[in-house]
Amino acid sequence: MSKQIQEWGDKYNPFNEDNNFKVYGVIHKFSDTWSPKKSFKKCYGNYYTTCYISSSAKIGLCCDLRGNPDMELCSIYDYNNVDLGWGSAKHKAIVDRINIEQCPRCTLTHINEIFENVILQDKMMCDFF
Repeated sequence: MSKQIQEWGDKYNPFNEDNNFKVYGVIHKFSDTWSPKKSFKKCYGNYYTTCYISSSAKIGLCCDLRGNPDMELCSIYDYNNVDLGWGSAKHKAIVDRINIEQCPRCTLTHINEIFENVILQDKMMCDFF
């Protein structure tokens, strides 16, 4: 956590935190200046993680881009296509179209960072063994 964020939290503690009560914020998605953190080049998280179901019964691939019809994989009413859709060419095409510069934020930042650093760049030296 950045020093600035910690200082702000210490100064403006509206919740009266103590040893029995703590408030934890989700800050991994943001930079030190509170702009969306995009420390990766491409979205990989939507290949491997969650999806959402919209109020119109559509299954979408990115919760941060929910409401965008281009992110919809299929309908829950067409349940045969859910199994066929996940991992399909359509799924890959949807994820490949994601332009992270246009994303409002990224809930899957940590997954994308891990994928790029560990798998693509082999910073854990997996190939060493």
